[in-house]
Amino acid sequence: NGVPIMGEKEEALSTIKAKARTELEALLKDHVRELKFLEYDRPFYCASYWDWDERGGYIHVSPLVWGANPKNCPAMNYNWIAEDPGDAYVSYQDGLSSLLATATPI
Repeated sequence: NGVPIMGEKEEALSTIKAKARTELEALLKDHVRELKFLEYDRPFYCASYWDWDERGGYIHVSPLVWGANPKNCPAMNYNWIAEDPGDAYVSYQDGLSSLLATATPI
């Protein structure tokens, strides 16, 4: 009937995710100091950290909203522009450190 059974559907999704990760890595690898793809089973967030550990750094965080297209979800941006990065920026630095210690590389 052409409709994949559950195991086939999961396998197809895994293949698509792996291909997307490979394409994104190829696109970004020459433009970043470090690139990691991590899997974590708690809140659904997407985040980008650019030079996050030094002044001038930038952190972009997008929480996913249930039922919404990720392209339309609200986002928050944090910039380290002063001597002190600020409490919110430091919270996301600490969050990344925790994520790196507990997440699974994919």
